[in-house]
Amino acid sequence: MRIRPFGRSCARTWRRPMEYSRCGLEPGWNVKFRRGSKSLCTVYLRPGFVTAMVSVAPKDEEAAQMVLLTCTAETQAVYHRSAASKMGRWLMLDITSPEMLEDVKALLAVRVKPAE
Repeated sequence: MRIRPFGRSCARTWRRPMEYSRCGLEPGWNVKFRRGSKSLCTVYLRPGFVTAMVSVAPKDEEAAQMVLLTCTAETQAVYHRSAASKMGRWLMLDITSPEMLEDVKALLAVRVKPAE
């Protein structure tokens, strides 16, 4: 299996460094999206789709809950199953439809205001 060339190809396409995580919870190739030192989202490659791990900071909880009112039932369920901590919530969202992608974009917009 030739993973390294695939990872380099994705890194060039997305202009983000691909990393191989040996983490016990989510081992495998991923792309991390950050703004400065702030971690926004990590995208994990899956067969046929991707999973986005979106972090919701404690200070953004109220705004995220407002956004959830417009999200799919699946995204709402993931949010409510996730445990809140001092560091926030981590939502593992399988992007298997255009609606799920829109949910991820809406949640990310809570943390990063889109460019005008």
